[in-house]
Amino acid sequence: MAKQRVRSCATCEKKASMKTADDVIKRVLWDDDVPSSEIAVGYEDRFLGVMQKPFSAFNWCDFGSLSDRETAIPQHRIVYFKYRDVIVWDKRTRLDNIFGSVGGETIDHVVEHYDTRYAPQVQEEPIPAADEERGNEEQICNDDRPNYFVALRITDANLVAALRQVQCRVLEADPRLHAALLPSNKFHITLTTLRLDSDEEKQAAREVMAEAQTLLARVLPASSAARVQGIGCFRDRVLHAQLAPACQTVLASAVAQLSGLFAARGLKLAGMHRPFTAHITLAKLSRQLSREVGAIDARAYAGFGPETELGWQAPEGLELCEMGAQSGPDGFYVRLCPTVRNSAPEPFVAASNAKLHALVAPHTAKRVVIMRGLPGSGKSSLAWQLAQSAGEGRAEVCSADAFFEREEGGYQFSADGLAAAHAACWARFHGLAARHTPVIIVDNTHASQPEVQRYVDGAAEHGYSISVVETVCTGTADVAAFQQRGRHRVPMASMLGMLARWVPCHGAWLVDTRPPPLAPS
Repeated sequence: MAKQRVRSCATCEKKASMKTADDVIKRVLWDDDVPSSEIAVGYEDRFLGVMQKPFSAFNWCDFGSLSDRETAIPQHRIVYFKYRDVIVWDKRTRLDNIFGSVGGETIDHVVEHYDTRYAPQVQEEPIPAADEERGNEEQICNDDRPNYFVALRITDANLVAALRQVQCRVLEADPRLHAALLPSNKFHITLTTLRLDSDEEKQAAREVMAEAQTLLARVLPASSAARVQGIGCFRDRVLHAQLAPACQTVLASAVAQLSGLFAARGLKLAGMHRPFTAHITLAKLSRQLSREVGAIDARAYAGFGPETELGWQAPEGLELCEMGAQSGPDGFYVRLCPTVRNSAPEPFVAASNAKLHALVAPHTAKRVVIMRGLPGSGKSSLAWQLAQSAGEGRAEVCSADAFFEREEGGYQFSADGLAAAHAACWARFHGLAARHTPVIIVDNTHASQPEVQRYVDGAAEHGYSISVVETVCTGTADVAAFQQRGRHRVPMASMLGMLARWVPCHGAWLVDTRPPPLAPS
């Protein structure tokens, strides 16, 4: 007789069914007793690992209703939900303190008892955003901690993508470091740090920044570029990209002169280090994370030697920003004054420029070209010219406009279909990238930085190099010419609205596709 298996009752018992992420989302959306403003979502980013954003940062409607300026997340990539700083639902550990479906508490109980049971008792002072510790360097003694910093922002798309790939490699080695990563839209080179308290000091700092424009153009002309190569780590806590020695020398001279301008106005240079070492911070351990992780393991970035080429950054402008976690409208730090632009204007190139077309030459492997431009500016024509330069069968163009083109010919636009059109363009882009298409050209208006950043991130995720190509518009006269030339006859009011929300994309190719002026009659 075959032996019968004897299983214990405990083994036979089924695990209790746990409420899903969809259940949690609906509860937060529709239950007024659950403060959605206090809820955060932890989700799996395919490039950076587990990330966290506020619940309100996402569009929780159907993907078909999503515009290209909104963010959504597939529910299977949701890892946890937090109430304030307490995880209340976690699929990794089968924790459900929202409904209590697996024997836990309920969200009502967590909210009611948060102050007595969950609130942190000690608030540790965070490390200032620009106050990074460096090896065996001498720090200037100053009892006042810095609260503002002057920086060069990192905006070159190819360099940003390379730095994100470094972050990805480090995360693969130690996923616990995801909380230490600096967001890519905050990459920068700190030049000097200040302590500004009174309104008078802040106004004096603004005036110094205005004076610094001449210094910027003389010492760091717009035609120059900083070479970024190699990865290092200060005291095993601050992972950073290094600058080439020649660039260090030039920047050190600029910093000395800039610091002199602030000192001459009696402003405090707090928290500075000597010698000055220009760098781009990629990850930084807080004191709390240092206790948990210990250090950033050098093996995680061992593949990036001192000679590893990461990219170039032109000195486009100086930023005077407040330290801290807050972000400005463009995702960078909160500025005390507008960006001080480098005085030399960026040159326009012709649509036939050989260097422009060399970006997609037949030998090019894995490049994404993101087009920017108003309707009628010649952007789509330029996109197809670039596709032809790439060689037969090597380039594909994806555009939201394709959604409105009919098989029988013609173009039928509907504002109600915009979200679906951009969703279709995004899906086609990912499909082309997954098939390793050599050259992908994204042909949309891309007026705002988030619209561009979405495709920059997607390209980096698939290992593509990135170029941004923008058709020039210098004012309302150009808009009127584009409106007359455009085949879709977009209303003038809509065109002017696009121009009003247009944000410059630093590092882009500026291509002059404007129609020639009419000859005098």
